[in-house]
Amino acid sequence: MLRKSTLGLLVIMALMLSLTAPPAMGVVKEGDKLGDLDFPAPMTPEDAKYLGVTPGQPFKLSQIGAPYVLLEAFGTSCPHCFTQAPVLNTLYGLIQKDPKLAGKIKIIGLAAADSPANVDMWKQKFKVPFPLLPDPDLKVYNKLDVLGTPTTLLLDKSGTVLKAHAGVFQNPAAYLKELTAKMK
Repeated sequence: MLRKSTLGLLVIMALMLSLTAPPAMGVVKEGDKLGDLDFPAPMTPEDAKYLGVTPGQPFKLSQIGAPYVLLEAFGTSCPHCFTQAPVLNTLYGLIQKDPKLAGKIKIIGLAAADSPANVDMWKQKFKVPFPLLPDPDLKVYNKLDVLGTPTTLLLDKSGTVLKAHAGVFQNPAAYLKELTAKMK
């Protein structure tokens, strides 16, 4: 009898919570327009050179020296991001080896709610070859309208989402094919 009443109480509580829960956040999708996102300054001169922006200065999406940006929202304490890190490194290598893509698409990692020190440790631990930008106050992350990390977005220079992927992807070569199909 105790089990039935406990179960009944849990069902009633769940119904009450569902009636008072705030509306679900939207989820970024293909075709969404995020605009000319503002990014913090690159952490190293090499990162600034790769992106084609001024070292030590905040920059806008439109200032990046490529028509497309692959933006990875991640967290240094996210277990799924640990799995994604080497996959993204491989994807970066595939892009850099292809002369048609190397100047056409740039990768940026955006560390949601993370400090520069945590981002630097992440970059060293996973030997990340592309720029990682800390977003400790979630100024950029909150504009992305994503529900969690990792989330990978292919953006054009205007901030239009060409491809959105929530979670980990396992096959960098297959994912690159999906990306290139979205690029003009």
